[in-house]
Amino acid sequence: MPPTILLLTHRHRPDSDTIPARTQLVQELQAALEKRRQQLQSDASRYRRLLATKPQQLATAIKEAERIAQQGLRSLQVRAQLQLGLLADRLARKLKDAHDFAVNKHQQHLAEAEQRQQIRADYISQAIEERDRDVTTNRERVEQHLHPLTVTVDQSAIHPLHISPPPLPPPCHEQIAKVGPLSMPQAQAELLHQLRQSPISQERKVLYSDGFMVRAGTKECAMAFGVADISTTAPHSIPGRADGQASSGKAELMGLLAAIVSMPPGQDILVRLDNEGVVTSYQDLVVDRHTTLPRKRQRATHAGLWAVLASVVAEREGRTEVEWVRGHSGDQGNETADAIATKAVEQDTTPWQADLSTQDDITFIASCHGQQLESDFRQFLKQQTTIRRHQTWTAQNRVKRAISDLDDVEWRSALSIIHAKRPVHTFFSSRGDTTRRTQHIKKLHGMLPTLTVMQARYPDMYEDALCCRCGDAQEDNNHVWTCPNSVNQQRQIWEEAVATIPKWGRAAITRANEEATKRIVSNKPAHPTLSPREHFNGISHRTRLCGHHCTLHSTTWQQ
Repeated sequence: MPPTILLLTHRHRPDSDTIPARTQLVQELQAALEKRRQQLQSDASRYRRLLATKPQQLATAIKEAERIAQQGLRSLQVRAQLQLGLLADRLARKLKDAHDFAVNKHQQHLAEAEQRQQIRADYISQAIEERDRDVTTNRERVEQHLHPLTVTVDQSAIHPLHISPPPLPPPCHEQIAKVGPLSMPQAQAELLHQLRQSPISQERKVLYSDGFMVRAGTKECAMAFGVADISTTAPHSIPGRADGQASSGKAELMGLLAAIVSMPPGQDILVRLDNEGVVTSYQDLVVDRHTTLPRKRQRATHAGLWAVLASVVAEREGRTEVEWVRGHSGDQGNETADAIATKAVEQDTTPWQADLSTQDDITFIASCHGQQLESDFRQFLKQQTTIRRHQTWTAQNRVKRAISDLDDVEWRSALSIIHAKRPVHTFFSSRGDTTRRTQHIKKLHGMLPTLTVMQARYPDMYEDALCCRCGDAQEDNNHVWTCPNSVNQQRQIWEEAVATIPKWGRAAITRANEEATKRIVSNKPAHPTLSPREHFNGISHRTRLCGHHCTLHSTTWQQ
């Protein structure tokens, strides 16, 4: 408690100066001082007691606070663990729901993709069947006017664009076995099993492969391949036949696949073959397949075989290399492989086949007449359209009247003229190119719509057929070129045409020289280069061009 302040006041009394009064005052003061002393002592004792009990209370309070804090911490830990458990359960449920949703979506997308692929394959098959029915319907009408551009299965000379018929069934005495993705006769399968189990050499194994095709364009067309190992340690040879679309590249590719499959998976090998196209495609469709566009992989010729080959190479532990070697240049391995393939093409054995289901890159392949298309499907449809239009054109009555000897026409030279500077082997162009070709054909065959022709077709519309320029003669195909009123225009046209001949010649010779240079760089046999100043004196060629005789006189190039 706060200290008490005593205020001593002196009250002045008239008789205060007496001794008794002063004595009484002193006594009062002493009593007050004693009382105050006792009060201070009591306060001091109380403060001492308080000071003595405060540390114990403080320690007790601290212990109680620690106990409460520990209880609160444990409670918070339990609550946090419960919250974390709830959050983990909730997160696990959400992750499971997301995974199930993703799996369902993926399965749905796969089902939709399979459905789209099936619809596309059905549409392609239906389109091909419809085109085949159209060709079959028109075959009787055009088969008596066949020419080399016509596809037919009733003649021995089949068009090169036509897919060869399925091969004969395998002989009954042969059993079929499978080695990797390849199906083959049992005897050759046993040989491949032995080769695959042979010891692995530290040195790189060198194999030679070659393909061979005979009687192309006929029903007797056959393909075969040969694989040769001319090493001194374990020389061996693998002959085999191939079926499907007639192509020397198919035989070369089957030989390459057989050579790789015949070696142990851990053996480093080098396969040498003389087909440069297969070697180039191997780099794009096998070595660099992961960077090649899916469109290019799908549209490649023999896309399924290339996918199988890529999967086989990817599964091998050893290194696989493919190298080009010049054919028929005296290389012993190449000559041995060529001899094996030449002998195998005449043997009556079961053709080797590749199981396309062993790869997962090419998911659908179109078919025609029950046989898989091994070429680009778009190119196949273009070729069929070209052949069908040639059939329709040759079956027209006006074509029969204008060209009475269709079978005697040298079509390659004729198409060279009709196509102008366009490549003859493509047959595909724009509307402008088609119009120009139409005019070329009409001029070559005398089919121009002159007034004599139009009057014969529409007598009610044309009263006469007199030339509109001169009015003196009937306008027929010959008069168009001999009308006296068009001599100046014709002379100008001929001068312009003749002036372009040297330019065409120089361009042709430049291209020939460039090709020769490329062949020399790539170590291929080159044709001798020509100079624009070389003379072609005394050369005269006479050939049949669309039913007309044409003479090519000697020409002198000028700079």
